[in-house]
Amino acid sequence: MPFHSPRIITMESDMRTLIFGAVLLAVATVGFHTLISASLAAARDAKAATFSERFAPALRSASGS
Repeated sequence: MPFHSPRIITMESDMRTLIFGAVLLAVATVGFHTLISASLAAARDAKAATFSERFAPALRSASGS
């Protein structure tokens, strides 16, 4: 039965943790990039609302009360 040093097992565990952390960071970076890109594209393509378009529902409900 071969003898394994506890430090070797710990190094393998550390390497797995490091790789898992790097992959998780890469996935999160891609996700945030996609979210920000989509938000910027939607903001760029959106039509700016006029004052009356934006506040008409609030003005109607305030005048109706």
